[in-house]
Amino acid sequence: MNKWPHTVRVSAVALIIIAASTQASKAVPNNWTNSASSLWQISTNWSLASAPNNSAGADPTQITNAGTRTVTINAATPSAALSLRSFTLSAPTGSANTLALVNATNQLSTSKAFLVSNRGALAITNSAVNATADFDIVGGSLILDSGSLTCGLNCDLQSGTMLINSGTLNAIAGTTGIRMGRFAGATTSLTVKGGVVNALRLTMGSVIGSANTLTIAGGAVNLLSDFSAGQLQATTADVTISSGSLTATNGFAKIADRSAATFTQTGGAVSFGDLAVGDLGVATYNLKGGTFRMIPFSLVNLFIVANMENADFNQSGGVAVIGTEIHIADFSGVTGNIN
Repeated sequence: MNKWPHTVRVSAVALIIIAASTQASKAVPNNWTNSASSLWQISTNWSLASAPNNSAGADPTQITNAGTRTVTINAATPSAALSLRSFTLSAPTGSANTLALVNATNQLSTSKAFLVSNRGALAITNSAVNATADFDIVGGSLILDSGSLTCGLNCDLQSGTMLINSGTLNAIAGTTGIRMGRFAGATTSLTVKGGVVNALRLTMGSVIGSANTLTIAGGAVNLLSDFSAGQLQATTADVTISSGSLTATNGFAKIADRSAATFTQTGGAVSFGDLAVGDLGVATYNLKGGTFRMIPFSLVNLFIVANMENADFNQSGGVAVIGTEIHIADFSGVTGNIN
């Protein structure tokens, strides 16, 4: 006597088919295997013998092998090879891997995490990169010479460097903007020499124990909301601007948010809507040249020197235009100076 009803036998077969299908479609990495520099679109450069694509069976796409090389995406790279799921760029100790986009006709896009890790460099020239999910630099570097990088969710400089020579970096989607210093012991550097950086906010020292530097020597940094230098305890934040501009007139700015920070301006234009120099950390602002402006976005905005910790605002040059109420050392035991 058959103890298995027909419907049960069919269901069992269906489950076997589904399981087999799941195993067959399980994603596997597509790794760069060429020991030399070459073009992205050449299929024999990859472990799956196929240029990268958005196939569910190829994830992540990775350039992580030993040696020193440059992988180039150019005008001849087809769009089908530039739509990825996740992507990782890194190299072992003693090695270096660079992904260079040079005059690419089609943009490189990722639907999952885009990671530039240790000894990996992403170089963009007259090309576009669109990271619709996470974009993280962890010990690697970004060089934007022209073109654009758009971060769709977050733009985290966890450790490593960003150099903006020209072009546009957009980090206005999501809720975090650009965050610098995302783990203890991290060292970060964001240098803007030209072009435009548009961000929801900019946070320097977002995890305890990180050291962070912002240098503006041209171009424009435009923040839609807040600016924080030394956001958490036991971090460091150093800002210098010699030309170009930093604008954060629609949010709250804190120099020495919870840890010590310095801001040195020798030129350029700096504009804040609400600013505390020395919020919960010791702060120094040195105005030596350029223009410093307070442009309030509401009637309750303030320019505070030494809020709950000691601070100095030193002017030896340049122009300071204060369009809001000034408070100096409102709390007992706090010392504030405008010199």
